[in-house]
Amino acid sequence: MASVSAPASTFDLSLASFATSSSGGRQEQQQRNDSLDILFRYAAAPLVTIGVLTQSIVALQLIAVEKRAGLMGQMRLVGLHESAYWLSWLALVAATALVAAVVAAAAMALITEFRPFSEVSFGVHAIALWCYSLASSALAMVMASVVRRPRWVNMASFTLFAGAAMSSLVFSAEAGDGAADGAANWYDILSQSSWGKRIVLSLLPPFHYGKILSEISQITGITSSAAAGPAQYTMSDFFQEAGAAGNPAPSAFFSCLVLLALCVGYIGLAWYLGQVFTADLGAARPFYFPGLPSYWAPPPPGLQEALEGDTLMEVRSPHCTVAHC
Repeated sequence: MASVSAPASTFDLSLASFATSSSGGRQEQQQRNDSLDILFRYAAAPLVTIGVLTQSIVALQLIAVEKRAGLMGQMRLVGLHESAYWLSWLALVAATALVAAVVAAAAMALITEFRPFSEVSFGVHAIALWCYSLASSALAMVMASVVRRPRWVNMASFTLFAGAAMSSLVFSAEAGDGAADGAANWYDILSQSSWGKRIVLSLLPPFHYGKILSEISQITGITSSAAAGPAQYTMSDFFQEAGAAGNPAPSAFFSCLVLLALCVGYIGLAWYLGQVFTADLGAARPFYFPGLPSYWAPPPPGLQEALEGDTLMEVRSPHCTVAHC
């Protein structure tokens, strides 16, 4: 009798992977990091600019109040030059900006989650913010040197605030789009720009501070998910050229030097405009006064300098002349 064997049965068992809580958490973290990347690229520099502008606008308002009180005219009566006035304001702004920069740098490192703020040597942000505050305040002094009435002072304050904030926002957007498109370094974004645009941007303090933040973020990454591997930005990086090896860009230290140069230039411009646009004080100088030897030469013994239209000096001395009295 033949035996019949049952056919062998085979079973295919396939296991499908399902999203676990850990993988879902990683996806949420990645989305959060991407959102932080976008937020930093487009909003970090404008937000810092708004904070820096607070000191600049306060300086503008206070200088205008002193002009309305006739402080500059009183300084002339006692023999002080306008340069003493502007240099005293520069010293005050430099001291307050230094304290604010140190406090802001510490807050950036302790409070924020952005690596360009937290993974950076403390001195880098303190120096950059101090130079940025000096240049912005000097620009505000230029505006304060030509306005006096409250209406024009408020308009100048609004122009300074809106202009700096919007220029920082617009350029941050251009820089963010350029980085997303794989720009070699920060300066490549403007490689096709006109000379006029380059000159204007080079005179704006937000342009140079935005460059510093961009260079820091290229090394540290914005969040811990940076593809290039996040690192810490040290003082040695601060002095080194940025960008790729074959396509370097000026260092962050160079940008700070440019900000200091802008500060000196703006203070000089405020000193000049403050003496030309002072007709409301009754003692405006001609626009070519820096080329007059009588301005730089000391007056003869017993004589004091007088300006055309300075009626108070004429009353004090009946032998007063336009050049000296």
